[in-house]
Amino acid sequence: MLIERPWKIAGGILLGSGILHGLLLLILGGGWDGPVSWRKPMLFGISTGLTVFSLGWVQSKLSWKGRDRLWAAIIPWGLMVEVGIVTLQTWRGVPSHFNRGTPMDASLHVAMDLLIAGASMGILDFTFRSLRGVRAEPAMARAIQGGMVFLSLSVVMGFVILVLGEIQVAQGLTPETFGKRGVLKFPHGMTIHAIQWLPFLEWRMRQHCKKISQRLRSIHLAILGTGLLQIYSLVQTFSGRTRMERQVETFVVLACCTVCFGGAILTSYCRSKSLRQPLRSR
Repeated sequence: MLIERPWKIAGGILLGSGILHGLLLLILGGGWDGPVSWRKPMLFGISTGLTVFSLGWVQSKLSWKGRDRLWAAIIPWGLMVEVGIVTLQTWRGVPSHFNRGTPMDASLHVAMDLLIAGASMGILDFTFRSLRGVRAEPAMARAIQGGMVFLSLSVVMGFVILVLGEIQVAQGLTPETFGKRGVLKFPHGMTIHAIQWLPFLEWRMRQHCKKISQRLRSIHLAILGTGLLQIYSLVQTFSGRTRMERQVETFVVLACCTVCFGGAILTSYCRSKSLRQPLRSR
């Protein structure tokens, strides 16, 4: 179908760009951290490429709406241009975010914000529609629903980070940290790829477990574990701590998270050979 092409083309270009810049990072070096590291176009390319592919797949599982043609243009192409701006700024040797040093930098910053806003509207639309029904088996449908909810939360956290960053820049502070050492982008990126790992987990479980109720329990545990990861990232960041600087309460959260993911894997193993395949989850 023609509507599938933008997702595939944009996703492929983004992944290719990310891999290319990963090679540049290995060859040219320059460090992992910093606003102009080759890390940025590498991670933005790979992460956004995977997200574009996943959103195209999710769209195929939803009931068709007339606006889907519009989303198939706005989301993949908009995200590709946004990552292109990040890449351009890296090649220019200047930060891509919170950079209004010149009229060109300011214009590119505004363009990125508008492109992300347009894509975010489509992601939220997909999320609400997925919660009303997905054309998939119950366990896969739940994995898609959970993944889209976490992707939407990541989108919201992205705008929260943008606002907080602007406030901190206005106060003469760095836009990347909160408090003493909190990493503002941590909650944004922590569960952004749940839309990949939850469906992948269900796909893997289906290979050796034919009992739908068993797989549903596993997905529910995995969703709970993913939610605990999000809570961990929020507590760490807004307590002014680094990603791995743990206290008792965050250690407990991580321990519960490990139990959930371990339980999801163990629960998925069963001996039942019966398999029912409902066409739609409601």
